[in-house]
Amino acid sequence: MNFLENELNYDELDNQIINNGLNYFTNLLKAYDDFWHQNIYDKSKHKYVKTAPRSPNTQYGKINNFYRRGYLILETNKYYYPLDDYLNCKIKKDTYIKIKLC
Repeated sequence: MNFLENELNYDELDNQIINNGLNYFTNLLKAYDDFWHQNIYDKSKHKYVKTAPRSPNTQYGKINNFYRRGYLILETNKYYYPLDDYLNCKIKKDTYIKIKLC
């Protein structure tokens, strides 16, 4: 996956998960979260505030023990989760993530 495009290729993701299982998707999400923190994170615009635990349900199964970084947007004082934008949906507790429909 090319994180620089900041878009998830759902067809490629489906093929990879079918061949490699749910761990591929979990590792992809962790890799994007790390990529964003290391390459895009701008301390003048965001403040890293927490790592939030989540156990999202997907069409492939539930992802347990998953964490994502949360940032405070300094200009608006609202929380921002880059992973939500990458998935193109808002993840809320007990929400089912339909990968192709987000």
